[in-house]
Amino acid sequence: MKGKTGNPEQFLPDAQEKMILNGGDAPVNAVKIPVLIALTIIYVYEMTLHLIRMRSAGNPIPDNVADAYDPETDRKWRRYHREKSRLRMLTTTV
Repeated sequence: MKGKTGNPEQFLPDAQEKMILNGGDAPVNAVKIPVLIALTIIYVYEMTLHLIRMRSAGNPIPDNVADAYDPETDRKWRRYHREKSRLRMLTTTV
């Protein structure tokens, strides 16, 4: 198209190539939007669960089962669980 000026769409031979310039056909976009909405809802749900779990990991052991757990083992498990949840949140976001 050397030497031609003006609107690039005027040089396209058919309507299908015009659709390519305009972002594709409508049915594809009609599928993309619900999929993106569903993925966003799932992401927000998972992040909420991770935050709730991390917050509840700081709660003390209930008195009725305190004698069944070793305090040192429980403290290590909670620390491990908190770090694992943080890593999972990071990998889910990235």
